[in-house]
Amino acid sequence: MPDQPPLNYVPDQLVIDSTEEAVVLPELDDLQIKYSAVETIPEFDLKLLQLEYRADLEKKIDATPVLELDPILFELRRRFENSNQMPFLAKNRTISSRFGATPETQSHTDFDPAFIAPPATPLFAPSGGRGVRIGVLDTKIAKHDKLLDHIETRSPDPYLPYLPADSYVQLWEEGHATFVVGRILAAAPEATVVVRHVLDRKGEAPAWDTVKALAGFLADDVKILVLAMGCYTDDGKAPKIVARAVERLKSKMLIVAAAGNHGAVKGMKNGITKDSPTWPAALDDVTAVGAHTQTGALTEFSPRPLWVNCTALGEHVDSTYLTGDVRLREGGVVTFQGYARWEGTSFSAATVAGAIAVVMARDNVDAHEALKKAIAENGAVHKYP
Repeated sequence: MPDQPPLNYVPDQLVIDSTEEAVVLPELDDLQIKYSAVETIPEFDLKLLQLEYRADLEKKIDATPVLELDPILFELRRRFENSNQMPFLAKNRTISSRFGATPETQSHTDFDPAFIAPPATPLFAPSGGRGVRIGVLDTKIAKHDKLLDHIETRSPDPYLPYLPADSYVQLWEEGHATFVVGRILAAAPEATVVVRHVLDRKGEAPAWDTVKALAGFLADDVKILVLAMGCYTDDGKAPKIVARAVERLKSKMLIVAAAGNHGAVKGMKNGITKDSPTWPAALDDVTAVGAHTQTGALTEFSPRPLWVNCTALGEHVDSTYLTGDVRLREGGVVTFQGYARWEGTSFSAATVAGAIAVVMARDNVDAHEALKKAIAENGAVHKYP
């Protein structure tokens, strides 16, 4: 049998609406499932529960971990359907900055960042985006001399090591935020980028941690939020806790998200096709960004569903990156000098955010109106389809 794709959620955790505890918890008790509260996100009315099976209550045998959440969700939903009520029940899924056939498998081969020498001419425009605050949730960020004066960090321990120790080889994905922020500032160098990190060295994080970090942006007064990350689901439906976060954030900021890099998938690969929705990009209240080439044509890897809103350059893109030895996806080690050439809709989304900030500052309009203008001008941002 072919290998099964990796589980894309935490199998022993359940997310509920904190206002519905009195409805959900008695049903878990009736199913003899032990639960304990891990954490709450009050801004979004969410509570994370750790689940265990009660192996034998009378004999007081220790509970065993829940290894598959689907049967529990199925039974809970069946019970609530019979009672004409359906509380909020959700998995703690995996969110990733790696977009392909699964978060762990790219859909095309040429995906590693490539070495470029420090550019002789500035990557950043001379001006643009003055006064606009842009949020980025991603990996930790490098202390790059071209970025430090333009960013505010909002996470504990937000930085990667300034120079890697002899025993420390960086992973290619650790430079993701550094590259994303560089692309934003290339268009809007006078903007302020508010950086929070949630993704680990491999560019992954549980959805719960992601949503918790998203709540922090409510106090940051950002007008644009860049999410160069996402996930796929087996049923093609949005992760409920991500959708809840977007619902609460959308009135405060324009959310710009990468559409994914699975447009070149042939048939079905690890449960997805070239048209599978990427979340949160495919949500109605999110601006989903695909990638085009230097000539304006869609890249092979850019998905083509109608939920994609616009495109920006996503192929052979130059930006700020890591300094030192970096282990690439396929195992080789390359020494970088603070810059790289990369590809992907992550960097298209960053470019769109920068272009929006430029129009906001230039025309004194809000982010939604600035997006419409940026698309109409057909410069860095192209209309899709």
